[in-house]
Amino acid sequence: MDALNDANALVLFVGLASLAAVLAKRFAAFASIPAPAIFLLGGTIAATMGERTHNFPALTNSQVAHIGTFALIIILFEGGFGGGLARARRAAGPILWLGLPGTLMTAALMWGAGCLLGLDAGVAALVAIAIAPTDPAAVFSVLGAGTRLRGRSGIILEGESGANDPVGISLMLGALAYVAREGSLGNVALDISGQLVIGVIVGVLGGYGLTRLLRLAQLGAASMGALTGVAGAFVIYALGAYLHGSGFLAVFVAGLIVGDHALHDDSDWGSGVLGFAATLSEIVMFSMLGLTISLTQLGGYAVLVGLALFLLLTLVARPLVVIAPLKLANMTMGERIFVSWGGLKGAVPILLAEFALLAHVDHGRLVYQVVFVTVTASILVQGASLSWVARRTGAARDDGTPG
Repeated sequence: MDALNDANALVLFVGLASLAAVLAKRFAAFASIPAPAIFLLGGTIAATMGERTHNFPALTNSQVAHIGTFALIIILFEGGFGGGLARARRAAGPILWLGLPGTLMTAALMWGAGCLLGLDAGVAALVAIAIAPTDPAAVFSVLGAGTRLRGRSGIILEGESGANDPVGISLMLGALAYVAREGSLGNVALDISGQLVIGVIVGVLGGYGLTRLLRLAQLGAASMGALTGVAGAFVIYALGAYLHGSGFLAVFVAGLIVGDHALHDDSDWGSGVLGFAATLSEIVMFSMLGLTISLTQLGGYAVLVGLALFLLLTLVARPLVVIAPLKLANMTMGERIFVSWGGLKGAVPILLAEFALLAHVDHGRLVYQVVFVTVTASILVQGASLSWVARRTGAARDDGTPG
């Protein structure tokens, strides 16, 4: 009976936090604060208050990982759907660079930074891998808040955030396997490459298969189309994971393909019901991750290291990965600076740190705290200033101006 009461209290607490997060969207727009920051910090404040009342049933690491996985599937599918394959082709080179080698380069640079800041080499590696990917929920949320962009910068940020998360997830799982002595470094690298290749194949086949199903079914109601799309995304993820591939990459690729065909078919379910599902997933994901840590649990060392890594990531590592390489894509300096600044961190890095906790690695709690601080700083500083940076760099455009 006590377990049932704890479950009921947890459902009530998560529901209230999510409701408060929804209402906070209006405040976020008024105060120019990114909505994900409201959700994340709201959850953290709620966890702190609940901890002080000694009446707050904490989420287990397994529950966080499972809920986060479900939410991320919907977010990635909707992100791919909203972009579409034809739109992504316009910036295929920069997206592939930032999504694949760019993620590896960022992780390597941040590993060096972590070691210089005094972190153990293993801890630094896990932190670096976790904060290397940008976050689709944060990027889609901020870019969808009314900022209209010139050229390909918006496409690049959205495409990168969808592509580099599967890479980051595969890297983290590979690193955890290596730490657990489940394979040599070479075998882990081959395994990661295989996961990405299988993910692309499953995504392409699943995307075209789901498109065919939606056309044959002729579901009519937008809600039925969205439900079928989400159900198909779950199936595609599961098939990709079952075949030892990247299910997340499969879902994103499938979303690109389905979105392309839905645009040609004049389908409107993606912009309505599917968008609502992605927004709800974003709220649940950020609020839930906020609930996993209270302010009293953050140690001073973790805060200092997290803030230092944020500064080094934003001002050193990210510009090195973005500004010079994207010159080859014939982008202006202003666009490249904007893309560099727009590499927001969010729920996915925290979820990757949660995987480290779930694997019971040494100093896993320190990894989680450092990543949480880095992500919070990124959402607050980069997210809140992204529109201003877009205007200052010339990446933003007025309504009616050709992009």
